[in-house]
Amino acid sequence: MQAAQQFSQRLPETDALGTLKGLKHEWSSSLSLREMQAARHPNCVVCAAANLAGLGLDFRIQQDEAVEADFGCPEALQGYPGILHGGVIATVLDGAMANCLFTRRIEAVTADLRIRYRHPVSTGTKATVRAWPEESHRALHVMRAQLFQDGQIKATATAKFVELTPGTAAENGCPSQPHTKA
Repeated sequence: MQAAQQFSQRLPETDALGTLKGLKHEWSSSLSLREMQAARHPNCVVCAAANLAGLGLDFRIQQDEAVEADFGCPEALQGYPGILHGGVIATVLDGAMANCLFTRRIEAVTADLRIRYRHPVSTGTKATVRAWPEESHRALHVMRAQLFQDGQIKATATAKFVELTPGTAAENGCPSQPHTKA
């Protein structure tokens, strides 16, 4: 019981509908996304340009609050011959949703990730990943993502992300969260 009370005390303040108070969700520029990536995910396997072993996806902010990035699907990441490994697909979808949250200056961790693999993703052929916010309540954010290749939806994802508060971030060895106060 005491642990639950301590956790709830660390949650951000919300209004009667569960909307976060005092946070300004910014969709203003790719610069804020790049700043979040550099400050919060400097070695990310999905988006960090400095991680030479990573995928190096360059996310673009879209007008409809989504992010998109192209992915080359290199043969080195195959499972079966000519087919991109499912774990790589899950990683790309998860990373896209996290980057979508970054555009809102929200740092969160994946609590639940559900992937639907619709068709095999071919290696050696460009794919596009797209992610967008579905809904947010308190410190919980529901996100969606799709991976397209050759005009066809190859995989979809739905995930729940839990926001890191300064308290939970510090407990896990992370610096405090860089939210912008309204």
